[in-house]
Amino acid sequence: MCSSDLHGDVIAKATDGWRIDRLLQRLSDLVRTRRATLAERGVSSVADWRTREPAAAPADIVLLVDGATVLTEQDERLDRFLALVRDGLAAGVTVCLAARENELRSRLTNSFEHRLVLRLTDAMAGGAFGLPSRATTADFPPGRGIWVADGSQVQAPVVGTDPAGQHDVVVAVVDLLREAYRDVPPVSADVIRVDALPTSVGLSGLLNGGNGPRRVLLDPANRSPARPSRSEERRVGKECRS
Repeated sequence: MCSSDLHGDVIAKATDGWRIDRLLQRLSDLVRTRRATLAERGVSSVADWRTREPAAAPADIVLLVDGATVLTEQDERLDRFLALVRDGLAAGVTVCLAARENELRSRLTNSFEHRLVLRLTDAMAGGAFGLPSRATTADFPPGRGIWVADGSQVQAPVVGTDPAGQHDVVVAVVDLLREAYRDVPPVSADVIRVDALPTSVGLSGLLNGGNGPRRVLLDPANRSPARPSRSEERRVGKECRS
């Protein structure tokens, strides 16, 4: 929704498959490292750690996913995402997914304990989110939904006076906050960046002063950098470490 979120370190589009995979891998590695640290410190979660040592505990991370199709198109990507949902909370990583009823799989739905069902386009599709067969939100006003855990109705706040103009209002608020806090340093060293790969790199950048890998893979169909195979990635990785 926003080109640059207030505290967002990575914003990847659905078409940036490689960046999405790299981000999920980086988050998986971070969760693994944090869980090991939690075990060493004898605490069960980052929240518990923060209660005991507020200054030492790492910052919380929120992963927001708009649309489930990009996850379900690859089984390996879906497995990695579900592992983050399962293991991330204790490590301070909260995962939020917004999806339409026709995008969901049972594996995805059942992995989320907390579910809010807003207005559906198909009155009979509530079961995909865990709603009872007779429950529907098709006639709900904007922001109204059902909290699946207890079946209660809830109302999400509507920013401004025009429900249809939420996008512009939220972007404007984010822009104001970004400007107000532009000079405020990050509160944590756990900053993850997965920048987009450049479409062209100069010779000096490839050589990198004589350090780093010098292997470049090109897609002959469109003459743009191509994603390496797993065997190629492993081989380049060994070259970098040698």
